[in-house]
Amino acid sequence: MQMYNSERLQEKWSPVLDHEGLDPIRDSHRRAVTAILLENQEQAIREEREFLYETPNVHTNSTTSTAGFSAGASSPVAGFDPVLISLIRRSMPNLVA
Repeated sequence: MQMYNSERLQEKWSPVLDHEGLDPIRDSHRRAVTAILLENQEQAIREEREFLYETPNVHTNSTTSTAGFSAGASSPVAGFDPVLISLIRRSMPNLVA
């Protein structure tokens, strides 16, 4: 199950993992760990934004959005700060190792 999840995450994050401007990640373990860290970071940001943008239960005609993340986002990096992505991609695999 974990291998499937890792492969799915690597496919999802391939635009970041295979970015042309950075050195390629050749080690399969490092690539899998980086994809998992990117996914965890995305989830943490979504949870934080949901928490920050919670509104009380009042009747309004507008819908609440999670700024930067839309339900129909075509890219897994929608709403991410490019500096954050670069930081995760470069430093986290070294720290985990």
